[in-house]
Amino acid sequence: MAKIMIFNEDETKYWDEEAITAVSDYIIRGSANIGSQNCFSEYVIDGFKGVQKYYGIDTQRLIHLVVSFNPNSSKEPWQLIRLSIVADTIAKELDRYQILWGVHLINNPHIHLMINPVNCFTGENMIHNTEWKKQIVCICKEVLRFMGIDGRSIRYVIREDFLYR
Repeated sequence: MAKIMIFNEDETKYWDEEAITAVSDYIIRGSANIGSQNCFSEYVIDGFKGVQKYYGIDTQRLIHLVVSFNPNSSKEPWQLIRLSIVADTIAKELDRYQILWGVHLINNPHIHLMINPVNCFTGENMIHNTEWKKQIVCICKEVLRFMGIDGRSIRYVIREDFLYR
């Protein structure tokens, strides 16, 4: 079973750049494997802000996506490889966006993806498309099915995150 979550905590959780930096640090520090796309993992916040500033878009948002798996899932080395492939494939489906991803194997295996909603090649803001949440969930479901996870067992919760106030 897999659960797809797009987080939206109350505004006090991620109320400034420092708090968001803590999230990216958590993704990196707790990961058995990390990857990034169109940005450097060490400078992800600066990269997100740079693209937003370049296009004159002050979205003050990011997308924090978590795909979690059954706590009884194997924590064997092959599972890390499998989940890394899932994370990287989801990122590649969103190839025009800056993404930091990490695979955590502690407790239940799960993947974090932190996505800049501003397309780094065109400046288009994903959040302006009212269907963006459904599109991300569809991408995740397709990748999970491809990796052999039964689509009927995939659950999702959608909430949004704020990058800065």
